Amino acid sequence: MPSIKLEIRSNQPGKLVPVYVHISGSDVHFRAKTEFLVKPEFWSESKQELKPMFFEQEDYSIAQRNEVEQGLKDIKSYIDRELSLLHAKGKPINRECVAELIRKFHCKESANEETLTHYIKRYIKEIENGDRLHDHNKYHVLKRYDEGTVKSYKGFEFQWNEFRKKRKLNFNDITLDLYLEFVKFFIKKNYSPNTIGRHIKHLKSILRAAREEGLHSNTAFENKDFRVTRMPVQNIYLTEDEIRRMFDLPLEGFDEKVRDLFLIGCYTAQRFSDYKRINPDMLGTLPNGTRSIELIQKKTGTKVVIPIRPELDYLLKKYNYHSPKASEQKVNDHIKEIARVAKIADPVAIEKTRGGLRKSETQSKCDLIMTHTARRSGCTNMFKAGIPTIEIMKISGHQTEKEFLKYILIDEEETAERLSVHPYFNQPVERLNGKQVELKLPSELHHLLDFSSN
Repeated sequence: MPSIKLEIRSNQPGKLVPVYVHISGSDVHFRAKTEFLVKPEFWSESKQELKPMFFEQEDYSIAQRNEVEQGLKDIKSYIDRELSLLHAKGKPINRECVAELIRKFHCKESANEETLTHYIKRYIKEIENGDRLHDHNKYHVLKRYDEGTVKSYKGFEFQWNEFRKKRKLNFNDITLDLYLEFVKFFIKKNYSPNTIGRHIKHLKSILRAAREEGLHSNTAFENKDFRVTRMPVQNIYLTEDEIRRMFDLPLEGFDEKVRDLFLIGCYTAQRFSDYKRINPDMLGTLPNGTRSIELIQKKTGTKVVIPIRPELDYLLKKYNYHSPKASEQKVNDHIKEIARVAKIADPVAIEKTRGGLRKSETQSKCDLIMTHTARRSGCTNMFKAGIPTIEIMKISGHQTEKEFLKYILIDEEETAERLSVHPYFNQPVERLNGKQVELKLPSELHHLLDFSSN
């Protein structure tokens, strides 16, 4: 993939000169002229942008300077994204194609004929058919949007069309006032802050992409008050005992594949998109003879290797080492009732924000179980078993400890119990208040003294 640089080709002070896009790589090297004009004395060659120092002049106002500055950022980002798409598709990158991209970027009049609503429709169609790719992974490898993301964007489009009704909203109509109107629209529908935030996030992503393509120059959506709302989500996990009860449950009248697929998620600590597609090609053997599963996570592209514990081997063997087939919706629909039959029904106090109001309620634990509970349960139970955090992350695929710790659902009482047997709280004491004493840790707690994971 060639590199992109912005540069000027004249040092004559006081004269407006064009900014060029310089494309260079192993097999390409050329320049293409943009319509942006700058004065050489205000240009930073090292930073490829206008210098911060600037004063009002007759032929180049501060307002114009700000417009040029934003335009240069947008055109570089736009060309970079479009060339990445061409490179990913194996298409040639040459002066003609870059000149055409620059022409499209500057063609504001024809571009503005496309309304925001029409662009939303086109954007979603492109992510669905693979014409628009993304690199939201640690390796920055361009890939298609997954089905879940496409479905989420389609949900946003439906809500947007309902919100705007018959109004012909365009890019420049997006203001803080419209943002507040959009949020109130969701609050009236009794939506949660995280659901509202997801729709705002999609709107901002679409607006940012359209700006990079030169369709508008509106920056209102970048305002700090144009925020993506988020609230901590109360999640649950299943203990080893609860998982075992589900494992041992004789199923009558239920789809056994649903239970088994969910348990495979518990024993691998993977996302549903990964644990649903385990197959014999992913099987391997570790140097110590233990069988393992090696897969590339669909969401992040991260490689993980998971030792196969006996229960997992038993489940996979039932299906010739293929994960049983069941849709995520089917698992979510039926796993709750399976858990209820397994007597996983302790009351759980939860707080929800709906319609802008905070409410407390109690629900049965089984009613809170979903496909992602399996991943959280796997991570949490490994942690409780004393496996070091960094080693669990190698299995779960989390990139940072902060991100991983969101999955560890240990409450205050469980934490206190673990700490109570730590040597810090149980050091032998020879004298207290002038009297000789001897404090010993109860023998039945000795097995809990492994704090290597902390």
